[in-house]
Amino acid sequence: MLDETFTLLARRANYEFAAERARAVLASSVLTILRPQLEDERRGVELFTSLQTRRSFTDCISFVLMTRHKLRKAFGFDGHFEDAGFSLWS
Repeated sequence: MLDETFTLLARRANYEFAAERARAVLASSVLTILRPQLEDERRGVELFTSLQTRRSFTDCISFVLMTRHKLRKAFGFDGHFEDAGFSLWS
């Protein structure tokens, strides 16, 4: 999710760098940003409580959105996506 990406950029570089990248991504006409609806968040909570592992709530929302939109690959480095049955572009 974007929040984790921008947080990582801020910690690895600095907050201004991360904010510039966030503004660019949010203004992009090339990218489609998937945002959770209330039902996605409810499903995310159910998944979060049923998994009871070290997966974050952010991961659970990502899994719900990816499933709803029939996406099978995530760009990232988080092995939790592979554990949940998704492939990674890393």
